[in-house]
Amino acid sequence: MNKNVSKVVDEVAGTVGDLIDKVSSPTSRSGHTVSRVVAMYDAGVSERTIASQLTDSSSKNFNYSVEHVRAFVALYSDCKTKPPITSSVANSLIKDQIQVGSKLCGEPF
Repeated sequence: MNKNVSKVVDEVAGTVGDLIDKVSSPTSRSGHTVSRVVAMYDAGVSERTIASQLTDSSSKNFNYSVEHVRAFVALYSDCKTKPPITSSVANSLIKDQIQVGSKLCGEPF
């Protein structure tokens, strides 16, 4: 492919991806973000650089660390075969927390 055409295709793909992110749910955006973190990690981008990019781009001013990056990579790897937390497990734990937590003055147990 011609270098100019390739550049235009890359720019359009990036723009389309950015637009999709704007209208996606937090669930979709977080999945895409973790996937991008793993892609950068697999390409050899340093964990510190990835953490810095996440921190610099955080809309909530979160401070991401190398440990966070490693956790995202581990989660992505784990999810290749199955989710480590299923919907039914999450719903059960949330239900239990609400029931028991309210008995403990709303404090998590």
